[in-house]
Amino acid sequence: MRFNMSDTHERIIQVNKSFLAPDSMDIARYINFTELIDLLETQELHFTNSHYFEDGYEGEIPINFFKGWSDESKKNYLNLINSIKDIRNVYVNCWNKFENESYALWKIYTNPKNGICIKTTIGRLKSALENSDIKIYKIKYIDSYKDMITKTEPAYYYRDDGTLSINTRLMETLKFKPYDYENEVRAIYVDYSKDHCKRFKVNLNLLIEDIFVSPFAPDWFYNLVKKIVWNRYKIDNNIKIRRSDIRVAKY
Repeated sequence: MRFNMSDTHERIIQVNKSFLAPDSMDIARYINFTELIDLLETQELHFTNSHYFEDGYEGEIPINFFKGWSDESKKNYLNLINSIKDIRNVYVNCWNKFENESYALWKIYTNPKNGICIKTTIGRLKSALENSDIKIYKIKYIDSYKDMITKTEPAYYYRDDGTLSINTRLMETLKFKPYDYENEVRAIYVDYSKDHCKRFKVNLNLLIEDIFVSPFAPDWFYNLVKKIVWNRYKIDNNIKIRRSDIRVAKY
């Protein structure tokens, strides 16, 4: 199914420019130990259906997206979106731009006693996935979903594999401003499916550059991570496994 065909290829490229990041950009994913084991065991990345995310604005269309539209055009667009919303789903694997470790992200996204941070780059993520239908976007943070002051342009997602063609706007590339501390980067796959999640094979030796162990984790856990990654799962010894650079008080 294809829609929004009035949006030309050149238009898609122009709009998507502000959502693209260089392959050299460092990114990180904060996870619990059980998620690390799942990644090592399956060698798959987990993409969650965005309908199940906690953010109440997830996937919502900002009112100012329709700035300059006629009432008829807006009505037709919303009718189209509503007609496919139960079968067209957006699957997301979340990362964060990495400049330094984030104390907040350790606290929010991991169990501090067994948290893990996997560091890579956008280029390594692309190479490790080897799937051109998975697109990678920087998230754009917006001040409001309710005002008409500045027109908001979400990114486009496009794929055509010969059997399925999808050309759609991705409201999932927008988030409410209070989340901007995340500096989120999303790998996104769109499909006509009702699955709760999708899983995609990934080359771990290409994907993983560094593994950080939570600043709250005990020494024995740090040593366990090294043994499991290097000895049990035979991941490349060139991958650095290191303790967090954040120092926390020990009571």
